[in-house]
Amino acid sequence: MPKIVDKEAKRKEILGAAMRTFAKHGVVQTKMADIALAAGVGKGTIYEYYDSKEAIFMDAKKDMMMTLEASVARRLEAIEDPREKLKQFALGVVEGMEDCHEIIQLMLDFKTSDLREMQLEESRKACKQQLETVASFIDEGIQLGVFKPVDSLALSSAVLALLDGQILQWIIQENFSIAANVELAIDLWLQGLAT
Repeated sequence: MPKIVDKEAKRKEILGAAMRTFAKHGVVQTKMADIALAAGVGKGTIYEYYDSKEAIFMDAKKDMMMTLEASVARRLEAIEDPREKLKQFALGVVEGMEDCHEIIQLMLDFKTSDLREMQLEESRKACKQQLETVASFIDEGIQLGVFKPVDSLALSSAVLALLDGQILQWIIQENFSIAANVELAIDLWLQGLAT
């Protein structure tokens, strides 16, 4: 009787092996054979799941985005105050990032390689969605009179830039408490936005 393979479990196993291999050798230098060796499978098995290392990386990024979205959604559940929505959005992103530390570091390697064009369009879509989400919280606060009237999309861009900067510091520095730093920055930012 043929062995029944849990395709999703095998995909995750290959993805994990690929992330470890990317972390060890870099995205560009890693070969599909290196990933197969790390996953303990034949190279042909890798190609049953992924047609390239770029596809593996994009799948890892998709998993990361789902982790981030779930983290943010969990924190936003039943919150009505737009100030608290903004704060919990930022902290949800941080919480999700902490769960995806390995892929975040690899994104820097990927972005500086010739492979980055592949992820650019997807990144633009994700950024647009995040900008619109944050802008909706700001617009809600303006309508309720708790925030000053501002260009909500421009301010949303500033919030996301603040998060990006904190994430970069977290990757570079040792013993960097990203959650505490983001919470402090968002609290100060909210004070400046308050009416």
